[in-house]
Amino acid sequence: AAMSVLNDVSFACSYASLILHDAGHTIEAARIQKILAAANVTVDAAYPALFEKAMASADVPGLLKAAAQCGGGGGGGAPAAAAAAPAAGGAAPAGGKKAPEPEPEEEEDMGFSLFD
Repeated sequence: AAMSVLNDVSFACSYASLILHDAGHTIEAARIQKILAAANVTVDAAYPALFEKAMASADVPGLLKAAAQCGGGGGGGAPAAAAAAPAAGGAAPAGGKKAPEPEPEEEEDMGFSLFD
């Protein structure tokens, strides 16, 4: 449960920091605390201060750009990695033979159709 509370505090302070950045304000502990209070979120005063210090030296636009380029969703990188493997020579079986193609599965007749 403690990790969940810590994650909630981190998310709340992160979102407050993003709101401040988006509005063109400096990211300060007092402003973070004010946003959290307006959202009825109570956190220890140390957390907004930590975020203020962390964000003071951070390139927020660069962080946002990098986050947007990650792809998201959790499964985006696999096709690119699979496409890169043949170029590296790792996908060809030994002896230069092609791997046998899997046979297509036959559809079983269930006695009804979804489209009837």
